[in-house]
Amino acid sequence: MKRSTISVASLCAALTCTTSTFATIVYEDGGIHTFNTTTTESIVVDNDTNAPNGPTHLTIDAGAVIGDDSPQGVDTSVLAVGNSTIIINGGTIEQDVDAWDDSTITMNGGIVEDDLYSHDFATFNLTGGVVADDVNVRGDSLFSMFGGTVGEDFEAGQDSTAFIYGGSISREIVAFQGASITISGGTIGISNDAFLSTDFISSITLDGSNFKIDGVAISLGDIAPTTGILSGNLADGSAFEIDFKRIEVTFDGTTSTGTITLIPEPASFALLSLGSLLFLSRKNK
Repeated sequence: MKRSTISVASLCAALTCTTSTFATIVYEDGGIHTFNTTTTESIVVDNDTNAPNGPTHLTIDAGAVIGDDSPQGVDTSVLAVGNSTIIINGGTIEQDVDAWDDSTITMNGGIVEDDLYSHDFATFNLTGGVVADDVNVRGDSLFSMFGGTVGEDFEAGQDSTAFIYGGSISREIVAFQGASITISGGTIGISNDAFLSTDFISSITLDGSNFKIDGVAISLGDIAPTTGILSGNLADGSAFEIDFKRIEVTFDGTTSTGTITLIPEPASFALLSLGSLLFLSRKNK
């Protein structure tokens, strides 16, 4: 483990800094590390291109408490860059968890008191644990949710791709700026203000059956209404009911609208395969 103080200039491209200097624990030796203690510092996992052992790997286990949620703290508590790997099995992370570049983060348990972010070509897998606030998927990153709890919103933007196979999302599920979200399982529409939303170049696909809009059965395919209440069963059998809105934009006399598509549940197997292929292709870049 390397412990050092690094400058704002070297990390402000990834971290939102609230103070002129800050202490950070940096793992960048290409080794395999475990963290299960308490620190108010942020943790950065990077890969040293000269390291003989390949990408750096960090596992965060139960007992870990990472970050500083005071006004003087740094907004990001855990950061993966390069093609490094982080596995979160437990513990408490006080601020954001960010994946950048070609890194991979897998969260199996624990609590993140703020947000999750994936950027660039990063891969983020959420299988368990609690995210108190939002999930934010950006760039060309891939986010796959198999379990866990998202306490607020799930947002995908900027050409990113997200698959939701399980877990629970309390509030909004939003696709914007060319992103795509596929939902085939889990619990959605929990809070009274929950909704699905797509902008004019983005899409949300629901994999399931028994779909209705405002209580009236509808056919599979792209839905026509721009607003309403969508209900049905997802491919894993979970019943749902949630408001939706497809945002319209008119430019030069042409109106474009976000897409929400309903597909039959047998397609879930194909989507799982597609998600796996995307994961492998991104890790082989």
